[in-house]
Amino acid sequence: METLQNLIHALRRELDIPDDNLPLCHKLREWIDENDYEPKQVFELFRNNQTQPIYQYLLGVIYENGIGTNHCQNTAFLCYLQAADADFKPAIYQVARIAISNNTYRGIRHLKYWLERAADAGSLTARFDLGRLYLQSLNYQDLNKALESFKIAYKHGLKEAGFHIGCCYMRGKGTPRDMDQAFEWFLKSAFETESSSEILLRLYRINQLNEAQVIRVFQRIQDESIGRDPEAIFRLGDCYRIGCGIKMDVRKAACCYQKAAISGSGKMQAQYGRTLLYCFGRNKDLHESLFWYRKALEKFPLEKDTEKTHIFRAISRILRY
Repeated sequence: METLQNLIHALRRELDIPDDNLPLCHKLREWIDENDYEPKQVFELFRNNQTQPIYQYLLGVIYENGIGTNHCQNTAFLCYLQAADADFKPAIYQVARIAISNNTYRGIRHLKYWLERAADAGSLTARFDLGRLYLQSLNYQDLNKALESFKIAYKHGLKEAGFHIGCCYMRGKGTPRDMDQAFEWFLKSAFETESSSEILLRLYRINQLNEAQVIRVFQRIQDESIGRDPEAIFRLGDCYRIGCGIKMDVRKAACCYQKAAISGSGKMQAQYGRTLLYCFGRNKDLHESLFWYRKALEKFPLEKDTEKTHIFRAISRILRY
């Protein structure tokens, strides 16, 4: 029991994080290594001492991450559920998280109940997910509550919610359609989430922004790119490519894409590969284009099937030359 108490003390800071148990998992593995325990020993300790909600919650973390035992999402869920029923706050959001993400629990009757409990317990992610539930669910749809949930999440620091607030104003969800408000929200969160910037450029392409707004978009993107952030430099390249707020200049666009590709994401590297393949502001260089497409392929996660398909097609085209 003393070992368990020492472990709980070591994990106290990570246990206060309501949304994400990955820091807790990493800290648990570090503690096991530092104290020369076998993972299986720690697993057996928790399995034999499920007397308190905190132990049940940690046993859930152990099952979910396969520490000293086989990974088992179902058993992890049941452990989280026991701890959550005892009102242990970190476990409440984990129940809702698994219910949302895992098809096995997608139809759980009390999903809304657990999200509300987790949001009331201080989980911003749960508040945000509750907004999405109100927005998308046929059973629980309430557009006014969806917008309110997004605004609460944004106000308390979840910047991703700003993009969804902009979408609500753009589509008239929970509020009258207001493109000016949508623009302000997209601009506010443009450099907090990648999606917001893409929406701004898309609105420009379909002539939904006035001249003053177009100039503000470009100036904001230009200011952010000074800090050499790859995402901002990539957006600046988009502005030069389509002429958003500045005279179209494909050479400057290609230069921006190259800078972004060096330290950026797979999407940026694929774009620079495309630039070299189709002579967009650069001389055609098949060898260099193939290099960047292959680097991009390494970075795309498995679920990005559509993006990978485009890259495979481009690589096939290059190899046919």
